[in-house]
Amino acid sequence: MAVHRSKQNIQAAGYVTLILMCLNLALFTVQTESADISELKHLNVSVNLTLMTDLVFTNTVSFRCTSNNGNGTWFVFKGPSRNVLFQDKAIGSGYKESKFTMDYFSKDSIQISIRKFDENDIDVYMCSHKDKSSNQLNMGTIEYHQTSVNLTLMTDLVLENTVKLRCESNTGSGTWFIYKGLDHDVMFQDMALGSTYNQSKYKMEQISTETIEIEIRSFEQNDIDVYMCSHKDKSSKNLDLRNMEVYESSVNLTLMTDLVFNNTVTLRCSSNNGYGTWFMYKGTNHSVLFQDETIGSGYNTSKYSVDHLSQKSLEMSINQFDINDIDEYMCSHKEKLSNLLDLRTTKNNTSEIPSERHETQTHVAVIATVVPVIIIGIVVAVICIIRKRAPGCRREEFNRILFTRRR
Repeated sequence: MAVHRSKQNIQAAGYVTLILMCLNLALFTVQTESADISELKHLNVSVNLTLMTDLVFTNTVSFRCTSNNGNGTWFVFKGPSRNVLFQDKAIGSGYKESKFTMDYFSKDSIQISIRKFDENDIDVYMCSHKDKSSNQLNMGTIEYHQTSVNLTLMTDLVLENTVKLRCESNTGSGTWFIYKGLDHDVMFQDMALGSTYNQSKYKMEQISTETIEIEIRSFEQNDIDVYMCSHKDKSSKNLDLRNMEVYESSVNLTLMTDLVFNNTVTLRCSSNNGYGTWFMYKGTNHSVLFQDETIGSGYNTSKYSVDHLSQKSLEMSINQFDINDIDEYMCSHKEKLSNLLDLRTTKNNTSEIPSERHETQTHVAVIATVVPVIIIGIVVAVICIIRKRAPGCRREEFNRILFTRRR
């Protein structure tokens, strides 16, 4: 019994030893893998410096420093001698907080802003994080720009139409002003309309932080004036509409093809009225043939079709042109009517009515047959007169010659 118990103890001790060996092996494996991962992380640590904005004088210029090195102290350096611009949030000696700021985006990212960027700021910058340095950012090799504000006319000056002006700036976010007249009366301050102006007449739309558009609706003589815009205290040049050509609004309907039966005939309607609804009319009662691309009641899309060429013109096609299509046509755009196009009075040699063409051909055939006979008769008569009724000029001979020709 004692021997049996001793064997059991030996087996148990062996199991315990085996378990301890497995635990040690697992612990060694975890430690090795952890060391490998730590070493891999150490090898892949990086710090990068990136310019976030264009270099525009008097604007705020920003660059960002990012790292995958975890928590640690940030340094930002300026100049070839690596003067400390920032140590974390603390600004370096000789630099002003009104000029330079540093913001944390996360433990892995900071952003430095340089306000009222000028020539003294065109320098070499670098950052470091936990003793790991970034690439150098040399602004002397990067294109920089002067601030500018430009006002541009975007449409033709057409009376009764909507006229658009666009103001663009590279000065970043800021307050917009639009001025009218030589005394620079404020038309807009951002989206707020000046007190003497009507919202139904003038509209301002912000396309982006750098672009706005001004609409002048129902453009009239009083709108032909001097305009200017400004952004962040930087002004554009005057845009003087008084020196530009002004057009009356017009809509014109034109025949684009010959009037040929069984062919496709095309009419074109053109307008300088900008965007708006098109109407096409047919007949003396001005029946609606099209409203934009919608065909009127009683008309067939296999017969009539319309094609928008641009906001200023569209074409209507009449397929298998026939006598019923010879009518009056007119179009309108934004309630402005075109000229009347009357195909009944259009002169076109290729547009003969088929029955008239047949009669003409018949008349030509008859003339082609009769005229030679008459000429021959006249010739024979003349010969007879000259010969004073010679034997060859007997009445029977004359009839025989004439009859033979007719055959």
